[in-house]
Amino acid sequence: MTRVLSPRGALALHRVDGAFLFALRAAVAMAVVALPLVLSGRADLAVYAMLGSFTTTFGRNLPYPRRGVALALVGVAMTACVGCGTALAASADPRAGGGGAVVVVAATAVVAGAAKFGCDATRLGGLGAVLLLFSFAVAANSSATAATVLPASSLARDVAW
Repeated sequence: MTRVLSPRGALALHRVDGAFLFALRAAVAMAVVALPLVLSGRADLAVYAMLGSFTTTFGRNLPYPRRGVALALVGVAMTACVGCGTALAASADPRAGGGGAVVVVAATAVVAGAAKFGCDATRLGGLGAVLLLFSFAVAANSSATAATVLPASSLARDVAW
């Protein structure tokens, strides 16, 4: 528990060998999933597919057997973040302000802590916790309705897997 919650190294600069090709691969993954949705007139759903594509950014330096397991777990976590965030947006309506916005802020704080703890406990470095938090926050602050929760979650799941 002490190792996971330790802030040691949080502000350290690390080497980024191959970062450009890694970033290019992530950009292509996002474009490949968003472009068909935009061209079919469903640009409103493209963001959910793009959030699911963040899964490609995890574990780039892990050996393949461990990366496979890590990506499966990240796919579940990413799908849960998008699904729960979309469901929260549909029920709390944070764009209207008031209590719904407070609930979304509190839930985002909980997700931030859980994502950081989970990524540290599993030793997933990089932007892991930030991307999980970003996925939840974007979905939770969307203009989702009850009818968009399942399509949004399905798109994130299909792309993450």
